[in-house]
Amino acid sequence: MDGLSVAASIAGLVQIASTVVNFISGMADASTTARSVLAEAQALQPIFHHLQDFILDFAEESDDQRSMIYVDDLIAILTGCVCTFTELERILDSLTANDHSGSVVSPRARIKLAFKDKDLNRIFGDLQKHKSSLNLMLMIITCKSTQRAQNYMRQLVQSGDNNRHKLQQSAPTIISSI
Repeated sequence: MDGLSVAASIAGLVQIASTVVNFISGMADASTTARSVLAEAQALQPIFHHLQDFILDFAEESDDQRSMIYVDDLIAILTGCVCTFTELERILDSLTANDHSGSVVSPRARIKLAFKDKDLNRIFGDLQKHKSSLNLMLMIITCKSTQRAQNYMRQLVQSGDNNRHKLQQSAPTIISSI
């Protein structure tokens, strides 16, 4: 899977997560489990956006930066996310199937959702695992980037100190030649 395919997968995840958030948010009396799934979907949205930015800029990153992330691991986690969100989307779609009440979330759909609580609880756990894994990957990238920036800053300060020292040494010679 190339970077463009990964970015497309992430874009799809952003869209599905948004659909889930909108659906469950529309249920004022959603179960605790459904609210937990909502919170995880909301928490994953910015992570997906950060990953999308990283993937789109991946080709421009240094070899050190690219080597920090095992692309196969990222693809495995994203595949898990796609599977989990697809399952969640199927559950939500089944709630509104054959429901012609005209409302976004009918009382019938709410009752159906109550019977899916066990599935939602499992999905909630899966979303938490995916979120933790993706957060860890982003932290690795950020830590290494910060570490590299600090190293560059140290080199810059050292270079500045060296230049100042050379200037101080050559200042008497320059002044005497004037």
